[in-house]
Amino acid sequence: MKKILLSLTLIAFFGLVMTSCGGDKKAKTTETKTTEVKKEEAPKADAKPAAIDVSKMTANLENGKKIYSKACIACHFTGVSGAPALKADKYKKEDWQKRADKGMATLLEHSITGFNNNLMPPKGTCMDCTNQDLFDAISYMYNEAKVTFK
Repeated sequence: MKKILLSLTLIAFFGLVMTSCGGDKKAKTTETKTTEVKKEEAPKADAKPAAIDVSKMTANLENGKKIYSKACIACHFTGVSGAPALKADKYKKEDWQKRADKGMATLLEHSITGFNNNLMPPKGTCMDCTNQDLFDAISYMYNEAKVTFK
């Protein structure tokens, strides 16, 4: 009987300790809200991003190569799902030029929001990429494709 009573007491004690370690839930919620307000709020999935003035952006091709190697290469090396390819035997300059004719601003918007029923997924699946990173990657790919924007 003493063992059962001792066991129940220990269980109750540890249960009390475990629940009290959580702190005040209200304070946590307030702290989280304060932290969230400081962060840049992510746009809604169906929201169109504000137009980006690409004329003020400068490409960093070294960073673009890193981003391309990290995320873009999966589709743009061999031309998965109709993506223009950079691989020598699959490369077609006209595929790249056709897209370049749309302009950098349009291509950047497509890379941010996704395009063609998400065959080009939002941010090319590089969710931690900034708009500048995507601009750099696009610039790198078009430089490698030897295509210029009009």
